[in-house]
Amino acid sequence: GGRGRSYRGGRGRGRGRGRGLGGGPYGGRGEHSAGENGDATPQAGFDPNVPKSGGDNGGSHDELVDLLRRLDGKSYPAYHDIESSTRGWANDDDGYTLYVARAQSDPFAKPTRCRVIVKGDTAKFPTVSYQNRIRPLRQ
Repeated sequence: GGRGRSYRGGRGRGRGRGRGLGGGPYGGRGEHSAGENGDATPQAGFDPNVPKSGGDNGGSHDELVDLLRRLDGKSYPAYHDIESSTRGWANDDDGYTLYVARAQSDPFAKPTRCRVIVKGDTAKFPTVSYQNRIRPLRQ
């Protein structure tokens, strides 16, 4: 009781972590859990280098800043509005794009997944960085 909040024992009210929600003694079924036939292989077509699909919002850096100011102080689910798995939030002045694949849905969830793509002329890596070293073949 007290101050309008009720206490519910346990560790939060997240989904898929408790027993009885499918998938064995530890709950939930993630992308690497057993499939329908019981094997423990990843789902067909799974590529760990491709971000999971999220919302396809996106736009300019200024639009992202405005959105984050509107979201400040809101509940975690509201932050799904920043998800931009394919379009991204572009900062053309500084030469990078931010992609947010999946926003954190509650304080106990996995952290927000994002990636930043920096344009080559912004990064200014030397061309030798892109070259493969020539090695002799072993027989």
